[in-house]
Amino acid sequence: MPVQPHYVQTTSPAELELLPWEKQRGESAKAFAAFQIYRDLGSRRSHIKVEEALKETRAAGPAMVRDWSTRWSWVERVDAYDREQDRKARLDHDQALSDARRTQAMAGTLALGAGLRRLRGDDSSEVFSRSI
Repeated sequence: MPVQPHYVQTTSPAELELLPWEKQRGESAKAFAAFQIYRDLGSRRSHIKVEEALKETRAAGPAMVRDWSTRWSWVERVDAYDREQDRKARLDHDQALSDARRTQAMAGTLALGAGLRRLRGDDSSEVFSRSI
């Protein structure tokens, strides 16, 4: 009996929805490379900065960069990218806070337990306090 894959592809690659910051169908490699430069400039984004970055390779002039930006909706795509990066950062921050709270709660539980053992005169608390 053949081994079944762990996944089942229910759509063809052409039907898969592309994320806005990914290379779009029909977008040339040069246009996407220029978009990546624009995307990665962050708050300093501008067509001029993309042109300057591409000047060394002579990949595109100012008119081509503006054309690509309009044709491939750079502003909307980087807006979606920025929102996704912000969402991921908030999730990471929330996870870090949750982890810190859990660690703090565990430390408090251990300290409370050690204090109670000491109040009861349990000698094992001496071993615990020395091991800290």
